Amino acid sequence: MGRAKMRVWAMVWCGFALLTSLSLANAADEGKLELIDPGVLSGATDGSFAPFGFVDTKGNQSGLNIDLHREVVRRMGLKFNSLIVSWQGALPGLLAGKYDVLFQTMDITPDRQKNVLFVDAWLESGGRLVVHRDSPIKSVEDVKGKVIGVSSGSSWAKLAEPLGARELKYYETDIPAMLDVANMRTDAMICDQILAAYAIQERGLPLKMVGEYLTVVQKGWATRNHAVNLVKAMNKALASVIADGTYDKIAMKYVGLSPRPKSPIRSQLPN
Repeated sequence: MGRAKMRVWAMVWCGFALLTSLSLANAADEGKLELIDPGVLSGATDGSFAPFGFVDTKGNQSGLNIDLHREVVRRMGLKFNSLIVSWQGALPGLLAGKYDVLFQTMDITPDRQKNVLFVDAWLESGGRLVVHRDSPIKSVEDVKGKVIGVSSGSSWAKLAEPLGARELKYYETDIPAMLDVANMRTDAMICDQILAAYAIQERGLPLKMVGEYLTVVQKGWATRNHAVNLVKAMNKALASVIADGTYDKIAMKYVGLSPRPKSPIRSQLPN
């Protein structure tokens, strides 16, 4: 082979090698997690709403949401930088790039899906009718003509109106309403299923939930819209936590039931 041909083949080989290396680099880039600090996932939550997040008797952050998202991050093989933020500043902080994931128990809504990319929904809850465990009320139809307690400023009053109650009794928060039902001063009350389950288990209140959901929401963790690889990795880790029973174990510890959605709202990933 002449020197000219050898130079041509050398140029072709170099070009091929360059294209191959670029292709591999692009493939590697596609698999990278969109983290602010490589290898470290920074996640924020307010951590002050039991049973989702609270400070336990040893001074540690605990709760259904806290334990679950820590397990997900652990299975991703990442270091975890946990941040405490206020509810009001949580979403703006995410959009400003102050942390990678917002680990709030945030309702997944169409409006929010326009601004953030949610991990697959990890919790389903909603309004439930709560009565004394010895109450003759077996369904929502049975509360017609009864007294129903609701927290002021909540959406529960609107749910109670069509049930035909004789009276709606208003409370500042859900807990006093529960206590009145537990002491048989009120026939029933409406509150979130998770809060009711936690009160029944943690406080030992003589209550039970009857009937189906009056309203249903699914909740998820949020990232910025571009964090596609991160969300895929989190979905995979969350699925493994559910598949091996760890999710149910954590949930039973805090609320005595498993609130994982049967048909979760999936991440709106680009095609």
